[in-house]
Formats: sequence, C-alpha cells, structure tokens
Amino acid sequence: MMEVYPDGPGRWHFWIDIYYKGTTTRKSRQHRRYKGTKSEALKYKRQLLRERDEGRLITKTNQTLGQFLESWLDEYEMTVGISTFKTARDHLSRVWKTSLHEIPLANLDTEYIQDVINGMNKDGLSYGTVKNFRDNLRHPLNRAVELKYISENPVLLCRLPKESRKRKIIWTREQLDGYLGYINENRSMYTDAFELILFTGFRRAEICGLHWSMVNFEDRYIDMNKTRHSMPSLGPDRPGGGWYETEPKTETSNRYIEISPKCVALLRKIQAEQAHYAKYGHGFTAKQAEEVRALSKAQADFNIQLEFAGSIQDALKQGFRDMFMTLINETESFSDAIKNVLSNMLQMMAEAFMQMAVQKAMMSMGFREGGIFTQRGSGGYKSFAGGGIASGPASGYGAVLHGTEAVVPLGNDKAIPVEFKGGGASVSNVTVNVSASGGQQTTTTKAGERERKLGQMIAAAVQGEILTQQAPGGILSPYGDGGG
Repeated sequence: MMEVYPDGPGRWHFWIDIYYKGTTTRKSRQHRRYKGTKSEALKYKRQLLRERDEGRLITKTNQTLGQFLESWLDEYEMTVGISTFKTARDHLSRVWKTSLHEIPLANLDTEYIQDVINGMNKDGLSYGTVKNFRDNLRHPLNRAVELKYISENPVLLCRLPKESRKRKIIWTREQLDGYLGYINENRSMYTDAFELILFTGFRRAEICGLHWSMVNFEDRYIDMNKTRHSMPSLGPDRPGGGWYETEPKTETSNRYIEISPKCVALLRKIQAEQAHYAKYGHGFTAKQAEEVRALSKAQADFNIQLEFAGSIQDALKQGFRDMFMTLINETESFSDAIKNVLSNMLQMMAEAFMQMAVQKAMMSMGFREGGIFTQRGSGGYKSFAGGGIASGPASGYGAVLHGTEAVVPLGNDKAIPVEFKGGGASVSNVTVNVSASGGQQTTTTKAGERERKLGQMIAAAVQGEILTQQAPGGILSPYGDGGG
C-alpha cells in the first residue's frame, strides 16, 4: 500500500515489506522516516519500492556503515535541536575520511574502529576530539543493536588514548581586577557581556539569551530559562543564518542564579544605556545625536537646492528646444517665439521656486521626520518619525510619507495654491501671493489658524528664496549668475 503516516510537523514514516526471493512471503519490514511534504514522502517510498523490486534496496544484511549512518542522521535530525545535530554530524564526518564507511555494517568489529582512533591520536588530535568521535559513533551503533542489524556495539570495547591533562589556569583576585580594569579602559561592544560572564559564570548562549524579564532586581537573582543560538549552515541548500531561542538542554541548566550588588549595578547601567540608545540612537550621546540631526537637515536642504537647480536646467532646455522647433516649423515669428518661450520658462521657474519653498517650509516644521496635521483635536500635529497609521477622515492632512521626502497634498491641478478638504463640507483654501521684487507678501486664507500659519510660512519662504536668488551670483540677479 502506498501509505505514509504523519510523524510530527513536516515528518512522515512508513514501512517497506521485504520478501523472500521469488515469493510473496514477507521476510521482514523496514521502518523508514522522511522529512518534507507528504507528496515528497510518497515519492521517496516509491523509489525504495522500485529499488526493492530490482534487488538494489539496502537492507540490514547488505548495507555499509556509511549507508547506515546516513539513514540514522536523517532520523536523528528529527529528534534533537539543530546545533546538537550539526555537532554529531561533524564528528561523524571522519567516518567518510577513512575506509570505515565502506565496511558492511554486519562485518564491523572493534578492530576497525580502534585503528581509526589510534590514527587520530598519532595525527596529534586532542583527547577531547578523539573522545567526541568515539561517543558520537556509539549512539548510532546502539540504534543498530536495537534494530537487530548487529548483535553488539563494537565501539564499547574501544580504548581511548591516555589523556594528557592540562593544568587549569585560575585567575587570582589581582588578575581578575586587572582584566576588569583593562576592558573598562578599552571599552568595546562586548565589555559589559564579558563583565557579566565573570560575575555569573554564564555560557555564551546564556548571555546572548538574557532578557530583562528574567532579571529580578529586588531579590537579586536571574531565572536562566532561555538560551540564544545562531542558526548553523547544514549545506548549500540549507545555508543557515539568523538566530533562534530555546530552553536550556538539561534541568540543571534551567536554574536560578544569585547576583551580587555589583552585578545588579552593572545590569542597571546596561538597562539605562539601552533606554538612552532607544531615544538618541545606538552609540550617540545627546549632543552627538543633535549634531547628526543638524547634518541630516543640512544634507536635506542641499538635496532641495540640487533638485531646484535640476528643475531650472530642465526648464531652460525645454524652452530653447520649443523655440528652435517653432522657428524651424515657421509657425511663429522670432519675436513671438521668444516671448512665448520666456513666458513658459518663467512659469516653470516659478513653479520650481514654489516647490522648493514648500519643501523648506515643511522641513522647518519637522515634517522631514514624518508627520501629519490632525484636522481637529488637541495637539494639532502628530509625529510619525517612528511609523504609524493615520486614522480619521479620508482627506484633510498635510503629511510626509517617508523620512527623506516632504509631501504636500495638492489640488486636482497639481499646483499651488493648496486646497485642504476636510471630511464633509469643510473646505480650507490657502492662497499665497508674493511680489516678484521680494518687497511685499500677501497671504489670504479661508481657513483656520493652523492653515493661516502654514500659508504665512510658505509665503515667507518663497519671498526669502527670491531675495536670495536676486543677490549677486543668484539666477535672478541683474548682474548675472556669476558663471564664466
């Protein structure tokens, strides 16, 4: 029967019947597991049945140690964490570096394995590496005994080389104080972590998995109930990356750890620094954060000037192109062509002036960080620098959609003046008139106080920009723009 049965999320298991040669009498059954989708598991079972019918199916009587370990690793991966699985697989990879993987499992004995262990010792590998290989090979062969593929585990009779114990180095109080002094004088992003490890004896995964909810400041203890690990790579198709959290492996690791008053003070300092970073940005003092904001504002202002210059350049190009096309086609006289071109160019330049003035006005109101005018209610302005959703009527807001854009809600003609429409019949019109000489500005409104102030700010900005450009070196200067 082509049946597979669920064995956990994304896991399946099934049996393959083995028959006596040339008969329909069942000789044995093989239990197999598969990790993937149900359709993939069915495809894998069909492949095994085809191998069985062709006499190529690996059974307990013909499989090699390497073939058995491959199937055992597939099964083992489903029962342990990813880091434990990777560790076991890495230690067992030495089997494929020797002739062990080619030996039939049924013929495997202690002598073969002992030769590999002795060779590792001669190659200068540490006692711990040799022991880890032996122990990790013992587990799958214990499983082979359970499945009655072999009668006994040949690893159990293997001897390890003599351990050359290294003298443990224990710091004196003076050495510890010296180290603490050094890391605090030469601070890095790991200084607090190193100091906390010395106070508590935390492992690397424990210090990475520490949350404030695990710290009891009043009773001075830490509830170590979580560890954090990096996702290891398991091959080209499983590159790993990222982090995951899990409970400690053993009950003894899931423990309460008393902390000293000095450790409490360190944790309080770290907590205060995190609150500071959340407000001013990681690694910045309040003064540095203000300097960064000033630089960002200067960069934004430069970008507006650059965009304005580009608009003027486009206007000049388009104007002269239209003039020459008119002269070539002889549709207008030279004087009329010049008059129309200059009129269109002035109109485009005026629009560019207005756009730049509006952007600067919105920047001065803090909209460069993202914000929105509320139609009514307290405050009148809500910052969206950290993101958010504007709720309320479908229209009636002046807003910035991104941290590097000033966005003005324009009318249907896509031009200034701006028409703000509130929900229902409420309409607010803002009209800005600025004298080209820069000597006078007029703002007329049919709106509330906020809209009136916005119109005044835009008018003042436009007037100021015109005066700036009329100065020597500006594009409106009667003495020229200062170019060569």
